Amino acid sequence: MLDHESLQALGEELWFCRIERGWSVSEAAERAGVAKQSLYRLEQGTRSSVHALTIYKLCRLYDLDLRQILGRRGAIAKAS
Repeated sequence: MLDHESLQALGEELWFCRIERGWSVSEAAERAGVAKQSLYRLEQGTRSSVHALTIYKLCRLYDLDLRQILGRRGAIAKAS
């Protein structure tokens, strides 16, 4: 599981990547194969937990390395 700080860091990075591409939440969620509400809540930092598969799909969509995102933010996380 990712801690709250790590989820916020991930959400911020996902938001930035989506905006940079000019995609709506709906478009990004559809491209990734995740629920629109899940992506929105993750970007807004209102998720208390998220499935590993959702994180994987979103990181794959944006070509992100989760370890780098968390390392840049100084977050300590352990995915299970």
